Amino acid sequence: MISIPTLNDLAAHPEQATNLPPHAAAMLLAQMASLQTVLLSRLFVGMSPDTRREEGGEDRLLLVDEAASMLGMTRDYLYRHADELPFTVRPAPKQLRFSKLGIQKYIRNRQGK
Repeated sequence: MISIPTLNDLAAHPEQATNLPPHAAAMLLAQMASLQTVLLSRLFVGMSPDTRREEGGEDRLLLVDEAASMLGMTRDYLYRHADELPFTVRPAPKQLRFSKLGIQKYIRNRQGK
């Protein structure tokens, strides 16, 4: 029987992931997606009202069409580069959303403001 590492084990030793059976990789990815959703929620809920106002209000997760319009990019570009963009959120496996506040911050940083 193969010993399945925990998320903590993989964080400390990512190379262990190369030997995972597919069912274990799927299980760990589902756990990570769950954890990511909870952590993102905590991050945004934990922001003070003053910080949210400075950042442009309450955050909202945008669909790809809304994000593409806001950024002046194509849907295809966002899908292809989602893992490289700092405002990408994956609330669950096979779901892709984009943080509105993250996009606003990204645009400000790109403009040098």
